[in-house]
Amino acid sequence: MKVIDTSQWTITRRITVGLGALLAVLTLISLLAVLRLASLRSSIVTMAESTLPSVLALSDMAVQAQAQHINRLRMVDADEAATKELLADTSAREVRIGEDLAKYRSNLMTDADDHRLFEEIRAAQEALVKVRGQIAALDNTTSLGEWEALIEQQRLIREVQYPNYARFQKAIQAALVYHNQIAQGSASASQSSTRLTMWLLAITSLLAVAVSATLAWFMVR
Repeated sequence: MKVIDTSQWTITRRITVGLGALLAVLTLISLLAVLRLASLRSSIVTMAESTLPSVLALSDMAVQAQAQHINRLRMVDADEAATKELLADTSAREVRIGEDLAKYRSNLMTDADDHRLFEEIRAAQEALVKVRGQIAALDNTTSLGEWEALIEQQRLIREVQYPNYARFQKAIQAALVYHNQIAQGSASASQSSTRLTMWLLAITSLLAVAVSATLAWFMVR
């Protein structure tokens, strides 16, 4: 291998080559830092704009559905005034769930698996709403007596609405587990990226120091 003879180099050439090498190393450090920070930013953006809002929306739907279910149970023994209040609260929570579903569908779904889980939630919610309407209709029925209507309401709640509610909560839980897995994956990737970035910056910084020392020795010599 041919060895470069630098003994005849002028001071200007030596400085130019040395500073060029140092500039190349500094450029490499900057490029590595930018690339690793871009990777970290991507993970943070995913957490902030998708995973966390999804978890909040799912949790809110679960809370609203649970409150609706409790309202229906309380209506069995409630007087007329209390029943009106419970119906109003149930309707308000229905609107809240609808808003969460719309937000989830339009802004938060990330992939095919997420879409499938959303469809499970939506189908379970539609089943709850349908049976809730059937139960409410029995309050004003004229084809059944008051006692028969009450018995039918109890049957619908016990045999139909309980399973619907369990299905809804199960769908919510599955989606929460899925987004928890995404969050853990993003956190793990961020930690790995951070460690790699620290090592790369440490190595390239040492390289910059070595180049600077070599440049100083080269110029003095």
